[in-house]
Amino acid sequence: MGTRGFWQELRRRHVYRVAAAYAVVGWILIQAITQIFPVFHFPDWIEQAVVLVVLAGFPIALVLAWAFDATPAGIVETDATVEDVATVAGRRSRPTGVAVGAIGVVLAVIAGVAWWRLRVPRVDSSTTPSALAVEAHRRNALQRNPEAVMPGSAAVAAASGLHVAPTNAALVVAQPIPAKSIAVLPFENLSTDKGNAYFADGMQDLILTKLADIGDLKVISRTSTLQYGSHPENLKAIGQQLGVATILEGSVQKAGNQVLINVQLIDARKDSHIWAQSYQRTLDNIFGVEGEVAGKVADALKARLTTTESQAVARVLTGNPEAYTLYLKAQYERDQFLNGDGQPEHLQRADRDLKQAIALDAKFAAAYGGLAQTELAMYDGTVEDPDATLVAAEANARKALALEPDLVDGYVALGHLLLRQARYGQALDVLQTGARLVPGNADIAFLLGAIHVETGDWNHGLAEFNKALSLDPRTGGRYAAVASILTQLRRYDDARQTLERGLAISPDDQMLRTRMAFVLLLQGDLDDARAQLEPLPPGARGRPALMAYVWWLSRDYPKTLAAAQQIPQRNVWRDAGNRDSWIGTAYVGLGDLSRAQAAFGRARDEVIAARAQHPGLQGKLAGIEMWSGHKQASLKAISEALRVADKQAIRAANAPELYEVKAEILAHFGDAGGAIAILRELFETPGTGLLISPAELKLDPVWDPIRKDPRFQALLQKYADAAPVAVSDTPTKQE
Repeated sequence: MGTRGFWQELRRRHVYRVAAAYAVVGWILIQAITQIFPVFHFPDWIEQAVVLVVLAGFPIALVLAWAFDATPAGIVETDATVEDVATVAGRRSRPTGVAVGAIGVVLAVIAGVAWWRLRVPRVDSSTTPSALAVEAHRRNALQRNPEAVMPGSAAVAAASGLHVAPTNAALVVAQPIPAKSIAVLPFENLSTDKGNAYFADGMQDLILTKLADIGDLKVISRTSTLQYGSHPENLKAIGQQLGVATILEGSVQKAGNQVLINVQLIDARKDSHIWAQSYQRTLDNIFGVEGEVAGKVADALKARLTTTESQAVARVLTGNPEAYTLYLKAQYERDQFLNGDGQPEHLQRADRDLKQAIALDAKFAAAYGGLAQTELAMYDGTVEDPDATLVAAEANARKALALEPDLVDGYVALGHLLLRQARYGQALDVLQTGARLVPGNADIAFLLGAIHVETGDWNHGLAEFNKALSLDPRTGGRYAAVASILTQLRRYDDARQTLERGLAISPDDQMLRTRMAFVLLLQGDLDDARAQLEPLPPGARGRPALMAYVWWLSRDYPKTLAAAQQIPQRNVWRDAGNRDSWIGTAYVGLGDLSRAQAAFGRARDEVIAARAQHPGLQGKLAGIEMWSGHKQASLKAISEALRVADKQAIRAANAPELYEVKAEILAHFGDAGGAIAILRELFETPGTGLLISPAELKLDPVWDPIRKDPRFQALLQKYADAAPVAVSDTPTKQE
């Protein structure tokens, strides 16, 4: 057959027609799956497999078109005789059967692989951190506030901190770095006026937040990137440390109404530029620039956006320039509180700026969300009316979500608030909704883990916290929080390993040092605990009280007093009475009862003054009355504290801490049987390892009145030999 004859034969056998039809249908199919599959969050390999099947089917279709024809009687061989056509209705040709069978086998294999891949659990590496509400609590994630520690009483000292789920170095599995992953480094402030630093920080945060709305991307939390400079040298090492393939750098120069923003996307694996762009804007038309940058990043990384995500990225915060500026200033002030000096004045300024922004734009959803988070942070000691503050925070969070139902900060703020109020079912619903909208959000994972731990589901808590830690791997507070829960489970060695991991990243982190010292105290290792504390600055948060506790357990009462006198007198409700309580107990140890009573009197006055707004301080009052020698007053106070805990929604889970105080009171006044019964119950209750440990009870003078009781000695021996609570890194199935 000649060349011309070949092309005529192609036309006679309708191969051209089949090729054209297949190309059109295949193109439509590929376009459809690229739009539909992302909506259901199918993994990339399914989409790729379908495209490959469509492409592989093209030559097969051409071969079949050459070999067979479609006739009214059915499919027959192209050169079939009349007799063949007449008999095709009764049987298919063998080649046809073979071809159809082969295609069926291919489709069956693809379906089988898809079924298997969908059944196998997969680790979701997508992230969307906003790192605001949760970080307000990371300072208090340990249930025992270091500056509130009183001799032998973890419960008296307990702050209303957030529980954190357990994990440790062995349980956090290293994951390969996904190609669609990014960290946004701090933007450089190139403005002549250094007071414009808020604008550079705000622009970085806004771009990161927009990227976080894209579920197909893994985005590292801002708190993990703060330690890096704007233009560090070794980007490959930073990419490895953060577990990302790309890094976004930027700078902002603001002069009056003019703003110049420069951004560049870098491949961290090769340390090579992917793209760079400048944005010259005025404050009147800067709205939406963060969405433009996020869209360019998504395109460069070939990230797929659902319709909802595309809308979220394109949405502008506000059209009011003044409200926009106030919002950025408020974000900056809150960051200074959370990641800087922790001074409450920052929150007060943020609160003022956000309220002014809302007054200028009543539909500014992000401002309502930011105000809710600010009020939630203020509740921890900087407001006179905490109940009203929580009511306002909830109203603002719900207003934010009413204006923008896909605002992740709104879900974080509302879920965090409901968790704080022990409204676990509602908090779970809110956070799970947020997780569906923005899969992999670090803060939402953190809060979900907290809910699971609060409700006793340690396995699911562990899974969520492993996820949150992987998304925020360079923040010391995450490790401190994780270690606190391992401590609650009496997994003291695992807690130490976790803290060592954090200290390897942040060796100068004072919080990690104080947490490590506390774990060592619970293990009875006083020398190592003191070695952790001594290098810290004298005024480091938590150091004076923990140092006093070290000397108290060592029964060196002069040094206990000296350390107690270094405890700062802060105007924060949770610290009410702490300093004078420590001074009083040191004087008890020294036998100077008159000075002890004077100190306890001052502590009592402080606690009673703050108790009107914070009923949870009733337990602290019970401890003060005990050390003052007032048996009936202490028993009455602890009974009232337990009654309040039963009825009060906020921090009702403090009951174990209060029972530990009751055990101290009973022991102090000679009721060994009652005290030991409570201690036995606490040892049998998961999550109380931060309150009591066998080594601590063995050393603490508070238990001296019952120390020689055989039942007390038997209790110490039994639980000293007990294994810590075991928790799997694979959650059990939830019904």
